[in-house]
Amino acid sequence: MSPADPFRWRRRIGMRDVDAWGAVWHGNYFAFCDEARSELLRAFDLAPGELLARGLVAPVIEAHVRFLAPGRYDEELEVRTTLRRDRGTRMHFDFVMTRVADGATVCEVTTTQVLVRTTGGLVYLVPPEIDSCLARMLAAQDRAS
Repeated sequence: MSPADPFRWRRRIGMRDVDAWGAVWHGNYFAFCDEARSELLRAFDLAPGELLARGLVAPVIEAHVRFLAPGRYDEELEVRTTLRRDRGTRMHFDFVMTRVADGATVCEVTTTQVLVRTTGGLVYLVPPEIDSCLARMLAAQDRAS
């Protein structure tokens, strides 16, 4: 992730990420999304620990993926992350992973998350301090596009 563009995050594919054929194991793309989303949220003062400290978590309740080309060992991927707000505390994160060397799209993922209390209770409205961080993120996203 570049401080100039927190919506783009890069990662080199390591040995732990690939299967016996040298291609990224399909489940690892979700880990890449989680890392990119965490870095994006951190850039807007919402590091994962911040939610937990407020008694909240944001579990993924839905995920969609399209595998378009294999990522291979030692290739660098760039993950472009965008946020879409929905009603209540529902948030959609869209991820497009491209191979840096040739710009080929490797994978497209969308995850849906909701805020819930660590005690298991539902959260119906985004708390104001979190809402302001998300609003700043959306404003920056609009400026970047």
